Amino acid sequence: MLMAASKMYLTQQIENQTALLQQECCHCYLESYFPEQIIAQYKDQLSNHPLANEIKATIVSNKIINQAGCGFLNLDIDNGIGVDDSNMLDVVGCYLTFDRVLDGNALRQVVYALDNKNCGGQAISITDAD
Repeated sequence: MLMAASKMYLTQQIENQTALLQQECCHCYLESYFPEQIIAQYKDQLSNHPLANEIKATIVSNKIINQAGCGFLNLDIDNGIGVDDSNMLDVVGCYLTFDRVLDGNALRQVVYALDNKNCGGQAISITDAD
């Protein structure tokens, strides 16, 4: 229930921040929504889809909340540092930038592949940057 509410809230906040959604870096999130056959045939027209911004906002909020959890919206609320409307775009942009720079999807796949395996210290060594 908390994740669903968090996703709906974050989606609405992102939709209100159209500057982020118009950036070229967000086009990949729109493409990830459609099957490959549609992308191959209509790639140049995807940005003209009437729900393009809503699709991007939903994909981005689902990605962030699925990966970082619903606590992402609070960050460090105990120390007075929380996500509010004034810095939502900055926090979302930073999360997406770091995820792409660090190739977060590939890193998560490596860690997920170790799930339910008796690897001893292997999981720790993969996530430790020496």
